[in-house]
Amino acid sequence: MNEMGWRLLGGALPAVIAFALLTEAPAGTGDETGEVADGIDVYFRESDVTAVAEQDLAEYRSAEPGEAERFERSFDSAPPQIPHSVEDLLPILADENQCLDCHLPENAEDAEAVPIPVSHFRRPVILGPPRESEPDPDLAGGMRVVVDGFEVSTELTGARHNCVQCHTPQAENVREPVNLFDSHEAR
Repeated sequence: MNEMGWRLLGGALPAVIAFALLTEAPAGTGDETGEVADGIDVYFRESDVTAVAEQDLAEYRSAEPGEAERFERSFDSAPPQIPHSVEDLLPILADENQCLDCHLPENAEDAEAVPIPVSHFRRPVILGPPRESEPDPDLAGGMRVVVDGFEVSTELTGARHNCVQCHTPQAENVREPVNLFDSHEAR
């Protein structure tokens, strides 16, 4: 064996010995009474981790677009849920978005679909970073920018092309948690 081989073997030998010692008595192995004497305090050892409340997988609607009844929104200004199947519409990409075929404002009336709101087409008009001479030191410099209103574009803004980022398909068998959300708009 050459010098390089001995160096590799010398570097690996301590790891092999440590592995052999650690695998001889695995951590958490109990004695005949079931007590574990490894010094690790783990509170769920006596819990049955397989006794988790069973939750069925969500069953999404198979209705085609235009066929399903819409759910109410969970709260004011919540993104509406998608009432039809999206299985054949995925993946939704910036340059391949079948949702737009029906939901673009110019197509929505003919398709009897909900049009995408104007908020999804608004782009901020950015004037640039605040001037260093800004009287408010919190606004001077840093990562902040000055926005001078919004302009309406003909294309979706930013990541708005990914509809399912906010809008989720409606599922039939989901146990809903109690909704305690308090919208500031409801006040």
